[in-house]
Amino acid sequence: MLLALTVLLLGAPQTPELSDSEVVAAIALGRATQQSFGFHAVTSASGFLQDYTLTARGPFGRVVTAAAEAARYGRPFTPDSVSAAMRAPVLVITAAPNDPIIARGAIEHITSPASHMVLRVRAVTIQPQRVELFRVTWGNIRVGPELRSRGITAFFDLAALPAEDFDIVVIQRGGKEHRRTVKQQDRDRLR
Repeated sequence: MLLALTVLLLGAPQTPELSDSEVVAAIALGRATQQSFGFHAVTSASGFLQDYTLTARGPFGRVVTAAAEAARYGRPFTPDSVSAAMRAPVLVITAAPNDPIIARGAIEHITSPASHMVLRVRAVTIQPQRVELFRVTWGNIRVGPELRSRGITAFFDLAALPAEDFDIVVIQRGGKEHRRTVKQQDRDRLR
């Protein structure tokens, strides 16, 4: 228990970047499936409103997804196409606000802007290496002016991921938290 807590708090040994053979395997998978690769889920704060769509990808997932997109559009994608950033041992998680809910010409719900993201397991909170906020707008959708919100992309060191189930927590202005648990069966999608 003490060793697990020490690894959780201090971080596991540094995870190496994607190897050349892993890059080749990721490109082959992307070309064959032409599908993105990663953990995809939605968050919830109230149990029924799903405010954010999450996409989490490690280096393998980023390469598979880039190769799949290139294959869908008939573009070449080789190991030379893979940048150092794509190979880096970083888990990139994006939380994009879902579309507003409009009923009878009135706005029923719009997701408030995201302000931060963390990973949490029990009482331990893991901060990202960095975050990038992005604006999301919806044009005139039968209710008048443009609607706006904000999403977030957070970058986490793969070596800092807990070995057990953990929550991805999207925090809005005012501190409201939207969570999604990453379980053991989801781990393969984070690589």
